[in-house]
Amino acid sequence: MAQWWIHVDLAGIQRYVFSSRTLLDAIGRAAQVEDATDRAALIAADVLPDGIDIEFGAAGALILTTAATESDHPSQPPPRVTDAVSAYTRWLYDLSDAFTPVVAIQYVRSGEEQHAHAAAGDLLRWARHTRIPGVGTALPPGVLRCALTGAPATDFLPPTREIPVAMEALTARRRGRQWHTAQQHKILATAPLPDAISVDLPVQIDHLGRTEGVTSHVAVVVIDVNDLGAALRSLPSDTLRTRSAVADHLRGLADELAEHLVHRVCSAIEVIDGVPALAGSPAALSFPLHPAPAAPRAEEPDAAADSAEGTSTRDSASDAEQAVSPTRWSLPVRPWVIAGDDLVLVCESRLAWDLATAAMNWIGAPAQTGARADLAALGPTFGSQSCLTLTVGIGIAVVPVGYSLAAAHDLAAGLCKNAKKHRREHSWHGHVLDWHRGPSSIADVLAHRARSDVRSGSRPYRYAPDPASGDSRASAPTWSDVVALLDADAPGSLRGPTVEEKSHGWASRRSWVKTDLLAAARSPKPNAVSEVLAAKNEREKLLTGAPMAEWNIDDRTWSPTDRANMIVDVIDLLDDHLDLTAAVNPS
Repeated sequence: MAQWWIHVDLAGIQRYVFSSRTLLDAIGRAAQVEDATDRAALIAADVLPDGIDIEFGAAGALILTTAATESDHPSQPPPRVTDAVSAYTRWLYDLSDAFTPVVAIQYVRSGEEQHAHAAAGDLLRWARHTRIPGVGTALPPGVLRCALTGAPATDFLPPTREIPVAMEALTARRRGRQWHTAQQHKILATAPLPDAISVDLPVQIDHLGRTEGVTSHVAVVVIDVNDLGAALRSLPSDTLRTRSAVADHLRGLADELAEHLVHRVCSAIEVIDGVPALAGSPAALSFPLHPAPAAPRAEEPDAAADSAEGTSTRDSASDAEQAVSPTRWSLPVRPWVIAGDDLVLVCESRLAWDLATAAMNWIGAPAQTGARADLAALGPTFGSQSCLTLTVGIGIAVVPVGYSLAAAHDLAAGLCKNAKKHRREHSWHGHVLDWHRGPSSIADVLAHRARSDVRSGSRPYRYAPDPASGDSRASAPTWSDVVALLDADAPGSLRGPTVEEKSHGWASRRSWVKTDLLAAARSPKPNAVSEVLAAKNEREKLLTGAPMAEWNIDDRTWSPTDRANMIVDVIDLLDDHLDLTAAVNPS
């Protein structure tokens, strides 16, 4: 039987999600994108006319179907099809008038489903580039701008009603509060916490990335599945319901991963002198939690008086204006965007690399239930024996509190994309990780790395948690090697103790590591690192009678250039990588 297929694609999702200037609004916009193509939301709202079925809905893409009749002409969609499009777009406009739906309609004869799937992408691309032009984005003189998005304002932000806002921004903020409340209840209901400690997911960036007198940095972490397109192509191409089920499993995978990472942080909390703190290694990088805002403040967590362009990572309200509840504490991590297979976290910068490693370890760990087990059961492309074979690419952008969150996300997403591209070009297996510390654009970061006159590290790094993969003795450094040199409990690391009493640990020569060793690693001379290490060893034996400890990677057969570049990366993380492994309670 022939069918009509209605394809809907929400154009400019990233631009929409990050068009606001506050954390909560971006959370709400991401939830709205999920709502717009969620089967349960469409059914609950009774959006579609009778006879219209939802075959697929996820991450801003929707496929509706209805049976064709003998009187239907293949080149002229009947009224019931156009009515379905009208009903959906009217509902979408009520959800947010800033959405841009792109629609393509297909007449699909029986047996032509595979061809229709292949042609749908071209139809949507054609529709995307033939949209009716708008009237432009310039505001007429005298029109108030929304303080959150820059669009024409239609209302004022409660409770003071002094800040002009657009209605769609208010709607996004309300949805953000709902999503925050639901996620907080779901994630923290079973969180492993010390007795008598209550925590909240943060809604103020100041309480997430700032320790007075120590650091004021946050990290945006973007996690995306590698080679998902190839895995999806291994599924029966004419089974829309199967693809819809896979989309549901991927959404569940992102939800479960977010919960796992938040629980990891909760499990590393220790109470010191009545104040909960994140414990880890090295102890000098551990930090206390911030008291959570009291309920009235939590309802309006980031009323933006900030007129700077972009989503600011700093709240506009002063500390004196923020009421706090001494019985609750803000976690230094939260899921920001969960969309399809994508997960975006915001966290205190010192947690970023530990959480990235934990995410990569969790993805491939055996699972008997949940999204990992469901996906692994789909076939060898997805997994086997209850273990996922899917891997992820991760991008980490560390920026100061006060920097644009939207710009930080662009950088993290660009680093994730670069890592995945590097993985394809070098035919790597396993996960892949890239990062950058400091405000910058992805173009500037990659341009700096391409310079031949200065070593800027070996990023991105591949990572295979299973030692049997042979990754531990790869021809070039891997993430496992970086972690080994940062292990404060491992003799022979840059943070570790002495191997024996007659040698010095590198942690006791930290200033020399940060200056002389870093300078040698960045030197264009091929043997600069070996020479400076030999000179340092001779000097230590002359002055103290004891040599420096041998590194725990000295048996690797890397080139001098690879070794030097990895040292640059390890030193880059010395002051910003807190390992939670020793503090985490097994669950």
